[in-house]
Amino acid sequence: MRNLLVLSIISLLSCSASDNDDVVTDSDGTYFCGNLIEEPGEECDSDSDTCSECKYPRMIYVNTTRSFTAIDIGGTSLEKLDDICELSAIENGFNTSKIWKAWISKTNDDVRDRIFQSPGLYVNYAGDVIAYSFTDLTDGTINMPILYDQLGNSNSIEVWTGTFTDGTASNANCDNWTSNSGFFGTYGKNDSILKDWTSNDIFADCADSKNIYCVESEYLP
Repeated sequence: MRNLLVLSIISLLSCSASDNDDVVTDSDGTYFCGNLIEEPGEECDSDSDTCSECKYPRMIYVNTTRSFTAIDIGGTSLEKLDDICELSAIENGFNTSKIWKAWISKTNDDVRDRIFQSPGLYVNYAGDVIAYSFTDLTDGTINMPILYDQLGNSNSIEVWTGTFTDGTASNANCDNWTSNSGFFGTYGKNDSILKDWTSNDIFADCADSKNIYCVESEYLP
């Protein structure tokens, strides 16, 4: 029940204008963020303190429902990893009005291009602010560690990412996640706030079994 309580609190707190409470006009002029009216193009609009540019916060967690070697990922495909995140979110009562994506890249398939780059907050399972926007998430460091899995456990876990801190694909991706030998892969550490939350300097053996990050993306149509 804790995860439901956390998300309920986040939702209640998650709609306001920017920090200076000025009304913000969207670039195409379709809405005004901060006028307390939820308009097309907005996810929220109220006088709370945590909504950024009228967008709800996105959760990131470590999915421990299963682990993968590199060849497991290659045989599964990135889209199938997204499906695993979706199923995990449903099973654990997370926000299912948003699409969930796996934070992982391969050659010519950057995760930053696969997910919604929200101007709003990114939070962990406990509601701690990981980053204040996608730009903040991908600037080299994060505010708080991702730390928790889908059950709220906070063990130190390594995750396959194949992703640099800016959200682009690393060249170390176990031959595009198709080989467990002769190559190495980029991985992250869920207890770090430095760049190695997604891009550790030491590559991992592709035969190692690791988990993945799941992140809330855009809203379902």
